[in-house]
Amino acid sequence: MNTFPCRYSFQDVELLRRALTHASYSGENNRALSILGEKVIEGPVSLQLLSKDIDMPPKDLNRVIVDLSSNVVSSCVADGGRLGLQKIIRVSRKTNSSAPAVVCGAFRAVFGAIAIDKSSLDSAGKVFLTIHGKGMEKAMAILLSLLIAKDEKLYRKIMYTSLCFKAEVWNENLEEEFVLMREIIDDYSFVAMDTEFPGVDVFANDSIELLRESGIDFKMNNEKGIVAKRFGELWMSSGVVLNDSVSWVTFHSSLHGGLNKLAELLNVERVGICHLAGSHSLLTACTFRNLKENYFSGSQEKYVGVLYGLGVENGQSSH
Repeated sequence: MNTFPCRYSFQDVELLRRALTHASYSGENNRALSILGEKVIEGPVSLQLLSKDIDMPPKDLNRVIVDLSSNVVSSCVADGGRLGLQKIIRVSRKTNSSAPAVVCGAFRAVFGAIAIDKSSLDSAGKVFLTIHGKGMEKAMAILLSLLIAKDEKLYRKIMYTSLCFKAEVWNENLEEEFVLMREIIDDYSFVAMDTEFPGVDVFANDSIELLRESGIDFKMNNEKGIVAKRFGELWMSSGVVLNDSVSWVTFHSSLHGGLNKLAELLNVERVGICHLAGSHSLLTACTFRNLKENYFSGSQEKYVGVLYGLGVENGQSSH
């Protein structure tokens, strides 16, 4: 294989092979290429930003670059997943090829490899822009306008509602995030949610290991995690619950395969890594929206408690 999925053909196929080799697989891996690739990605982003405002303060420039790189839609994890890197990267048997760090590292490494293959950072940057396309331009335009406004609350609010923003919420910023939720809940009447292996005392070691390989940092969660009682207090006053205008969309855990199959039939693409609650809840929301816009008509009351699409062979839907 010498062709990367974004239609770039490598002159030196060994560079591509190295880019798609994780450190767990071999000592000759993609770590160095990943570092170079990160610089490749920062280049075109900075260029487009500065072409719009050459006097942009360095702090604001860095802020936009960081926010774009952490955005679910434009992150290296999402891009790498769309390109299918998790299916072709070489890892050890004990390493999850779909783990965010693995996919992101490979995605960056590929652009580092292209830069070396072409002896040009600019050429690698152009390939990167073909993947992001208009999505990144829209994101930057919105963020630039907010930086001009100098409104931190508005900045965060737009990041949530316009860019499919992924927020990391810990005990230290819990109240701040709930304030934002209360501000936008009246405009968004559907809420999708998911939890991963909820429980208190009883747990399965295999499940914990699966979450760890998928990117969950249990040490950080123990140090900076949210106290359940405090979360419950803020949750009850958030407007998300006890609100007749809000509808909840979720799926039964035993029908996990059914959700994936239904999404596949509707051509709904998963964003993020499987086995993470954020990815599951977003897939649930997007699948429901597709059904609502294309198949549901009239009142939605008859669909409450029904997983639409299962059992259609015999003319019935499964509950």
